[in-house]
Amino acid sequence: MNTGDMVRFRTSDKIPWDIGILIEYEKLLKVAKILAHGKMVSIRASDVQLHQRHPDNIEILKRGSR
Repeated sequence: MNTGDMVRFRTSDKIPWDIGILIEYEKLLKVAKILAHGKMVSIRASDVQLHQRHPDNIEILKRGSR
């Protein structure tokens, strides 16, 4: 997951998944900062999944694999 990617996340096991934009991912703390519904939320990385990659990030990944 990279900044700008669309991610799905949950705040509880009983609540369905929600969608937001990944703003920052702190590898050391394993916390993702996500913009959703006009608010910034911090979610454990285990409760965040990639939903759709940002087009700019796709190009970066393609160039890096050469």
